[in-house]
Amino acid sequence: MEISVSFTDGDSAEYSEGYTRYESQTGYVYVPAKGVIIEQPAAIRYERHPWIEAFELDGIRPEPARREGFGDKSIQGFVLSLGKVYDDVQSDYDMFVKEAGFEAESFFKHVTERMIAEAFAEPEQFRRFSGFTENMWRLGDEPSYDLAMGTVIPALRKNKDIWDRFNAEITDEFREALAG
Repeated sequence: MEISVSFTDGDSAEYSEGYTRYESQTGYVYVPAKGVIIEQPAAIRYERHPWIEAFELDGIRPEPARREGFGDKSIQGFVLSLGKVYDDVQSDYDMFVKEAGFEAESFFKHVTERMIAEAFAEPEQFRRFSGFTENMWRLGDEPSYDLAMGTVIPALRKNKDIWDRFNAEITDEFREALAG
């Protein structure tokens, strides 16, 4: 999801409702009041480069989609997404492809154990894995959801330090769902 912002140097009457106004170097910038998370200090800069003119947003990001039933992202889609978490996903994946097919539960258990082992040495990687796990819960189809809740989450819960670190990285909505 992208965040759209609008720029104007006029009287801005058309933005009186539904937007938060920020002053930038070249005028006012209007950010939607809903659907975004603004972390302080937020910064909006108008950047002019020879190849493009654009707003740069710091501390402003899309609000995560609310979980409303099962999504449509498959286990295979999540395997592909793991490439954003760590580099050698392909070699790990190859270990779990057998004649009978892909052993998803074993693969995700392996990945989770790997992330737990590297959590303190690679905190940014663990942060990405925490978000990845939340996305399995939020966007996954039923098998992906079941894999997250039945394999990944129980493995993370086994270690209090890991569980605390995981909880520090996820959204309140996911934390509440896990507590309930």
